[in-house]
Amino acid sequence: AAASNCTRRYPHAFEETHFFAELLNRTYDLAGEHELTAEKLANAKEGTQRLVKKAEAYFGLLPGDVRPFGHYDPALYLLRNPDLLDAETAEKTLEKFEEAFGRIARYA
Repeated sequence: AAASNCTRRYPHAFEETHFFAELLNRTYDLAGEHELTAEKLANAKEGTQRLVKKAEAYFGLLPGDVRPFGHYDPALYLLRNPDLLDAETAEKTLEKFEEAFGRIARYA
């Protein structure tokens, strides 16, 4: 239910959630019962749409032998494995950065 609410408010959110879950699975070698799905990620923490906060909550539930979540690990994985990004995902990401820098520039 949370995933469907999320997709109504943010049409591309489920796609982004799916991509981020796959990125985390590859970054941290999550498989089997620990494999992260878009649904698990979307439901990991109520009250926020921020995927990083949801990932932090999910990793907090995993056993100690799973490497802890780090904010820079997924970025490093993408630098080393750019094939994970398709053209559409890369374009959406660039658009988000452009929007964010535009908001920041208003205060500079």
